[in-house]
Amino acid sequence: MMMKKLSIFILVLSAVIFSAPANAIFVTGGPVTTTNATTSVVGGGAEATAQRVTIANDSTGVVSVDDNSSSLTVDNATISVVGSGVEATAQRVTIATDSTGVLSVDDNGASLTVDGTALTVTQKGVEWETVAASQTDQICGATGAAGDYIRSLVITIVTVATATVDLQDADGTAFNIITGNAALVPGVVVVELGLTSLGATTPGWKVTTGAGATAICVGDFT
Repeated sequence: MMMKKLSIFILVLSAVIFSAPANAIFVTGGPVTTTNATTSVVGGGAEATAQRVTIANDSTGVVSVDDNSSSLTVDNATISVVGSGVEATAQRVTIATDSTGVLSVDDNGASLTVDGTALTVTQKGVEWETVAASQTDQICGATGAAGDYIRSLVITIVTVATATVDLQDADGTAFNIITGNAALVPGVVVVELGLTSLGATTPGWKVTTGAGATAICVGDFT
């Protein structure tokens, strides 16, 4: 009876094996192989015939992406993600309004500009020059020139009644920064300006001081 059952089991097993489809997977105690010619699972497989993998939307695993020797590109003719990309076809990046990260911007060799005819931001070098009391039209810089930039005046008030300081652009009209009077308090006053000289005749910034004040020009001068 036992031999009869064993014979029936062998016959059934043989029928299953020999009726299996051509691309079936057999485990024989060694490595698992496949006879499906359309599947490429090794690095040398061609992209056109390789099987695609879809990551489950609830996956908690980590997908590793090779950086292709520090040059990672995307298959899309309209996207340029490498340094040599052309601005006209490059994708724009919008910073989220709730971003808490830090955005680093290269200063382009100390000359940072903004796309637009109405606004240009240029980083100026900073230097300074002293102006003694009782000076008339002292030029800030060696010679002065159109385009000179004065960032601020640091004024030291010594005698309040005569602590007058005037600033003039080239041969234009001088405008008063401080007028000596009894209401002033002796000490140091910093006047922020951020102005560029435009005058062409005897160009540059000129400072005039009264007997009761000295000044320091701070900016970028010729």
